[in-house]
Amino acid sequence: MRAHEIIVWLCAAVLTTGAAVAQGPGYAVTLHVIYNGEPAAGPSRVILTSGGHATTLPVEQSKLLVPQQAAAAPTFTFQTEIGGDPLTVSDIRTGKLEESSWTIVLSDHNFPEKYRRVIPRGTNPRSACVIVFESPGTETTLLGVSNCRKPTQKPKPKP
Repeated sequence: MRAHEIIVWLCAAVLTTGAAVAQGPGYAVTLHVIYNGEPAAGPSRVILTSGGHATTLPVEQSKLLVPQQAAAAPTFTFQTEIGGDPLTVSDIRTGKLEESSWTIVLSDHNFPEKYRRVIPRGTNPRSACVIVFESPGTETTLLGVSNCRKPTQKPKPKP
C-alpha cells in the first residue's frame, strides 16, 4: 500500500467505527470534563507516565494524541490540571487508550447519582474523580479514584 492509501484507510476506519485507532504514532482520545454537573473547560496538556518514561502531550480542541510507546507497559499514570487543581490517576490499564472518549467528572460537593457507586464510601468529593471511558460498540466503563485531585481553589457554591 502507498502512504496515501494507508491514510485513506485509517480515516475510513475512524469514520466507520468511531473508535480510537492506533494512528501510526499512537491513539486519538477526545477529552471532556464535567465539573459540578456542568461541562467545563478541559486541560491544555497532559503528562502520561508509562514504563518509567514521562511524556507531556498537548490537548488541542479536546483531542489528545497519545504516542504508541505509552501502550508499552501494562499501566500508565495520567496527570493534568483542571480548573487550577492538579489531578493524578495511577495504574490505568493501557487498554483504555483504545477508548475514543474520556470524560473526567469532578465535584466540589456531591457526585451525580450515576457516578457515586464507583467512589469509595467516605471519600471527600473534592479529592475524588471519576473517569468515564467510552467508544462506540463497547461497554462504557467508570473508574472512580479517591485522592486523585488536590483542590487549590475554594469550592464553588452549591447550585
